[in-house]
Amino acid sequence: MNSVSDFLKRASHRNGYERERYHENNIPTEFSDICVLPFFGDYRNTFLLSSFLLHNYKKQFKSSRYFILCSWPGNASLFPYVDEYWGFSDESQLSRMYEKCDGFQNTSDIASIYTRNLNEFFRSVIDIKDVFLPCSKGFKKEFSSNPIETFLPFVPSSSILGKEFTKQANSMAGFKVLFSPNIYCKQWHNGKSRNFKATKDFYIQLAKKLISENFVPIIWQNNFTYDISSELLDSCLFINDKDISNILSAMRLSGCVLDIFNGISRFAIMARTPFLCIDERSRFNNLKEYESDDMCSSELPKQYIFTFSTIIKDGNIQSWNGDILQNIVNRLNKFLPELDRELWPTTSESWKKVSYKESVRTIETIKLGKKLFKINRD
Repeated sequence: MNSVSDFLKRASHRNGYERERYHENNIPTEFSDICVLPFFGDYRNTFLLSSFLLHNYKKQFKSSRYFILCSWPGNASLFPYVDEYWGFSDESQLSRMYEKCDGFQNTSDIASIYTRNLNEFFRSVIDIKDVFLPCSKGFKKEFSSNPIETFLPFVPSSSILGKEFTKQANSMAGFKVLFSPNIYCKQWHNGKSRNFKATKDFYIQLAKKLISENFVPIIWQNNFTYDISSELLDSCLFINDKDISNILSAMRLSGCVLDIFNGISRFAIMARTPFLCIDERSRFNNLKEYESDDMCSSELPKQYIFTFSTIIKDGNIQSWNGDILQNIVNRLNKFLPELDRELWPTTSESWKKVSYKESVRTIETIKLGKKLFKINRD
């Protein structure tokens, strides 16, 4: 056996990863040809890494290296251009790690330990800061001055979800809406996007409200979400698949993704599926989310409701039903009947060069300053 191949097999196991994708024939014969990137950022930054940053970084700086990406389990299909993908294998630690997502970085002790261990095995371990240099609260001018190559993954047909799931989905009358009951959501606080803990009851009430209004909730549950299946098992569809390709397929099948302060609208862009996103306007504008919308999903139907995250963080059943839940239903009732699936972008793998200047809208910031008054003294 190739000594490098044997080493990678041992190294992945001893470092707590599963080799989700690799091609034996492509493994180099020299250890010095290998580089490794650990990444445990949030949904938004997973999208940015996949669609904008990593393939450009690899082409510019590591084109001759055998590139291994170590990240969240099940996401290998988002990065088909890396040579190997290793998924973190200890599922019991995933929720704790996601809680400590700080944009593209992760401040958990677990992530730090695993990154330190990789440094003991490999000579070239890339700092994720180097990959995200072109994109900090929006794309930097030197990166966006030239055409940007964007990537969107292939989305498999709904047949990959199994006959029983698709049959059940097709037999349920009403518009399908996919959402994820994430434990941790995003808010803009002190100039940063930060995590806050949502309540399980909110998602249960959301599902019940959608059902009462004749929508069909498709609920994506994973290691980062609450399990609400016991309360809603007979009235909703649940998908717990580990493979993100299958989740993108389920999004496409549903026809609409509902993002509630958690960033799954970025996966909806990958699935080329319309979405309704509930977000804070300050977070949306400060992180320039409109850049991704304009460069990767200009032809994709989408809607936003801007409000404050405290509405679900500090609310109760009465306040939710009287405010955010009714607003969601009202918007869906206007949005979904107008959608034409024939006009949605294709789900084949996409590589496009996009001009930032020609594609991205200009957002004018309102500057508030103090007015000076002249005081006449007697």
